[in-house]
Amino acid sequence: MNTCISIKDVEKVFSTAEGLKFTALDKINLDVDKNDFICIIGPSGCGKSTLLRIIAGLEKTSYGKIYYLDNELDKPTKDIGMVFQNYSLLTWKTVIDNIGLGLEFSGMKKSKRDVIAKRYLDMISMKEFEKSYPHELSGGMQQRVAIARALANDPEVLLMDEPFGALDAYTRILLQRELLKIWDKNKKTILFVTHSVDEAIYLSDKIVVMSSNPGKIKEVIKVDMERPRERSNPKFGVLTEKLLSMLEE
Repeated sequence: MNTCISIKDVEKVFSTAEGLKFTALDKINLDVDKNDFICIIGPSGCGKSTLLRIIAGLEKTSYGKIYYLDNELDKPTKDIGMVFQNYSLLTWKTVIDNIGLGLEFSGMKKSKRDVIAKRYLDMISMKEFEKSYPHELSGGMQQRVAIARALANDPEVLLMDEPFGALDAYTRILLQRELLKIWDKNKKTILFVTHSVDEAIYLSDKIVVMSSNPGKIKEVIKVDMERPRERSNPKFGVLTEKLLSMLEE
């Protein structure tokens, strides 16, 4: 069987301070295959980030279940890593120590984790910055370090919550290309939340389109374009128009 993650009838209900109930996610069903690159798009407040946090084990479902390789997921696991938009690097640690942070928590000796961290430093083309601190790096470089840190733990699944959202357009395009190279080389399963239709088309095998109030999956669209993708491809423009129309509905 090729299914990696299976989301079954997942609902998430939050309670406000006034005691009111708010349904963030309603009957979410989705199967994610191994090595899939899936982007999730939808309006603000549709529950994209909440869904990722539930898969990561950082939030509980109100109803429904999530399975990883047929095992129910209800807490964080080393097989599923997460990259946040705000980098979450420790300011007092060097780049190489930030990348090896998860390995340090697992009890691995520094000499061994440094070997692994240097491998990923090379992968993100930042070998010369191993002794730098986060404040000495640009936003794009900090995000590369955050991605390398997640990969250093060797997860099977990588969850990415708008990781390029705060970057300028040029850096964003560069990191999109870098991420595809890393994904192709490591064969990870990636679920990637974005507000950018262009980014979703450029990166993913499938695009999950969500609607809000409450958050539901409107449609799952297969991206029928070979890689590397050119934004000048007429298919790119046609799919962009389709997705924008769906989001405006």
